[in-house]
Amino acid sequence: MRKQNKLGLVNSLLATALGGALAFPLTNIVKQEISPESIQTTQPESIQTTQPESIQTTQPESIQTTRPIEQINTKSEIENDLIDSFIRYEGYREKAYLDTKGNVTIGVGFNLERKDAKQRITSIGLDFKEVYEGRKTLTRPQVISILTEDIAQARLDAKKYLKTKEYQELKPEAQNIVTDMAFNLGYTRLSKFKNLRKALINENYCAAADEMVNSKWYREVGRRSKELVKKMRTLGDCE
Repeated sequence: MRKQNKLGLVNSLLATALGGALAFPLTNIVKQEISPESIQTTQPESIQTTQPESIQTTQPESIQTTRPIEQINTKSEIENDLIDSFIRYEGYREKAYLDTKGNVTIGVGFNLERKDAKQRITSIGLDFKEVYEGRKTLTRPQVISILTEDIAQARLDAKKYLKTKEYQELKPEAQNIVTDMAFNLGYTRLSKFKNLRKALINENYCAAADEMVNSKWYREVGRRSKELVKKMRTLGDCE
């Protein structure tokens, strides 16, 4: 009996204890409110955008094209070719000398006996008598200056001989050949080459070469005339 009472008491205490625990109000639980600020969100790392580097564009290099022959024959190149030819044929002297005909000459075949010689020499700031007597020499720029004027006159004579239009229609190399002959012969003697003129107007370079050979000039001049004829035949692709 006494044991049963103890067991009942124990059970009663246990029930009371358990019931109390179950009846423990939820409001007694300390609630931890979560504020939006306290939320530790994982912010995305700042995105490292790769800025495009300044693009190094490769500029095309200047293209070295092979110029066609009509572009190669610029005015300056044609003049230089004539200057080189005249120096080779006439010689080059900075001091007065006697040429093969006994004329006092200087530079590149410049005859100091010609009528305009004094004016030409004084125009470059020199005393004509000193130059004529060989007491004063020319500089290379002075020699070339005188020669350039002579070439310009020879061109005018060549154009007068053929007429300007016909002259300009010739190949540049042919223009140089006629100009060379005008320089060497002068307009008066060159104008006597009637058949040469016809051949050149027709751009018949082979016939022009034959007419050059068939002349006193060809026999007298020597190496110069031979080389000019050879150039003319090359232009005509003559056999």
